[in-house]
Amino acid sequence: NEAFDFYMGTKKSLRKTTIDYYHYTFDHFVRDRFGKKIVNQYKRTDILFFYRSLYYNRISIGTLDNIQTLIYPTFQMLVDDGILSFNPAKNALKEFRKNHNLHHGIRHALTEEQETAFLDYVRYAPECALWRNLLIILFGTGMRIGECLGLLWDNIDFEERTITIDHSIVTLRESTIGCPYHISEPKTESGIRTIPMIDEVYNAFLDEYRRQEEAGWSNIAVEGITGFIFINKEDRLMNKQNIS
Repeated sequence: NEAFDFYMGTKKSLRKTTIDYYHYTFDHFVRDRFGKKIVNQYKRTDILFFYRSLYYNRISIGTLDNIQTLIYPTFQMLVDDGILSFNPAKNALKEFRKNHNLHHGIRHALTEEQETAFLDYVRYAPECALWRNLLIILFGTGMRIGECLGLLWDNIDFEERTITIDHSIVTLRESTIGCPYHISEPKTESGIRTIPMIDEVYNAFLDEYRRQEEAGWSNIAVEGITGFIFINKEDRLMNKQNIS
């Protein structure tokens, strides 16, 4: 635990949201279950059995990947500093995967027929009313969910029929500022872009604009920024869990 905290203290260039997620993952899965021994007492089998216990407690292989990306560099820091002679976490998850015949899941895009069926349902089903515009916009633009939920009315140009993507909204695992959200800039310059609106996307934004114009504009502010588009019934920002 002390070694990990020291390792994270060297990572001053990481984004706030990345640091927040690293600490959440370590504190939630590692700190009390695995992190209390002196560093030179860890053996490779300790790590393999730790991963096994997590896996059989229904922790996903993706989460194990995230844990490995924290445990391995922590031990490697100790190797580089001459405190340990070897890294017990080296290739540990790879070996665990091989022993348990585990592989990364493959994400398959929807077929054109599946997308058509889904959107046909969304367009007309009464229970989809709250989500209709958002889902049509997601399918019609290919935006990441954080980019879409972070959209401001200032990002929408109805005359040119374009959407400007210059930030996203992310959820802070541990908030110290009284707000669970954070405005994050794109990781790369290519993340800043302008997306043209097809007719159905344009109409979805226009419908949302008219609905809020009639119901009243939201006063939600995140880091001093207001004018968010996607608001739920409680006058709060929609979040990824709601969409899932």
